[in-house]
Amino acid sequence: MRILTQVITVLIITTLITGCAANGRGLAQDGDDCSAAKSAGAGALIGGLLGAAINGKEGAMKGAAAGAVVGGLGCIAMNYHSKQVRSANQVNKEYKEQHDQLPEKPVVTNYSITAPKQAVRGNAVEVNSAITVVDGRKQSVDRVEEKLFIVDSDGQRKQIKSKEAKNTGMDHGGEYENSFSFTPPTGVAQGNYRLESEVYVNDKLAKTAQAPIVFAYSTTKTMNLALAE
Repeated sequence: MRILTQVITVLIITTLITGCAANGRGLAQDGDDCSAAKSAGAGALIGGLLGAAINGKEGAMKGAAAGAVVGGLGCIAMNYHSKQVRSANQVNKEYKEQHDQLPEKPVVTNYSITAPKQAVRGNAVEVNSAITVVDGRKQSVDRVEEKLFIVDSDGQRKQIKSKEAKNTGMDHGGEYENSFSFTPPTGVAQGNYRLESEVYVNDKLAKTAQAPIVFAYSTTKTMNLALAE
């Protein structure tokens, strides 16, 4: 009887998750009213039910924590700002001085991100990036776009979306200094995460970068909590 109950519960939970994905709630979209905090709570609830069905009270506690990770990372929104610090002519000239001529196609010569090593859930986190992209001899730079992702300890990867990141004005070569600002919801489970970023030139992936980050209840407990997990 218990096995039958577990199977039925799992099927119900799977249906709920599938319905959520079908409605586009699994990942924040432009104009999506999905709340990160509510999503974290829903994830914790689903995870808790699943854990309880499989392993009773202990499973419910572990499942709730895992669910908070999955749900909480699904609906984080960010602000994005971009500033050009050198023009296309400047970086193109520098490249030609070092290589005699421009590459055949646009090339990202430098890309990096910097992020705080630790962050308190519910507090704003700022990630900075630096991009240098030169034009190609046969193709100029028409569009540059960045994407930011969070990867949890289980390898689950979620993109943090922003309308500003799609309309940055980075439509020429040059050197840019950019910033991502987002707030990890309090429902996200504490522990070790990784920020991954991608830069696209003319809609093609050109470079990637990453930085580790720890989310915790408070800065004083961050490292102990992370090591305990």
